[in-house]
Amino acid sequence: MTTESRRRHVRLLIELPVRFHVSDAPRDSVEGKTRNLSDSGLMLVATEPLSPGAPLTLQLLCSDQEVSLSGEVIWSQRVAAHRAQSGIQFHPLPGNGFATQVFMREFLKK
Repeated sequence: MTTESRRRHVRLLIELPVRFHVSDAPRDSVEGKTRNLSDSGLMLVATEPLSPGAPLTLQLLCSDQEVSLSGEVIWSQRVAAHRAQSGIQFHPLPGNGFATQVFMREFLKK
């Protein structure tokens, strides 16, 4: 069974700006972007890898509002000199249909 077939929530490809802060990090908020989004988490693209297990707060910078979420870094990897990807799991989950609502709001505005 592949990882994709075991997923409970569909991943939607959507690129949104994100501001985030790792709870135990001394520095201020950092900016990145989403690569995909689901009801349970997102893939975050930023300049540096994050520590798995680290709690963080995020603000999705949607075109019509900021959406605040909390989560935990599940995995992280460097993919280029100044680029890393991290899997973030939301805690608590924002609710069924969250990702679809964000996706539809962003694409129907155009």
